Amino acid sequence: MAGAGLDVTEEEMLLESMSVVMSDKISKNNLQQVLSFHMLRDRDDVVFTPHNAFNTVEAIERIVDTTIRNIKDFCDKN
Repeated sequence: MAGAGLDVTEEEMLLESMSVVMSDKISKNNLQQVLSFHMLRDRDDVVFTPHNAFNTVEAIERIVDTTIRNIKDFCDKN
């Protein structure tokens, strides 16, 4: 394999706040995951893309349509 393109990593939620990473309450396992993510991030043969696969015109239209349908269904039942 020449490289990898990644959209999601298991530990991305842990990286939202440095206070979580620096906390005394972070588990050894979670800290290992964060460190392995950083090791991957710095490699030239690994590319991370933003986690926004939902962000297309078609996906947004489906989300809006589903939301409207759910609201109508709820109103019809009450």
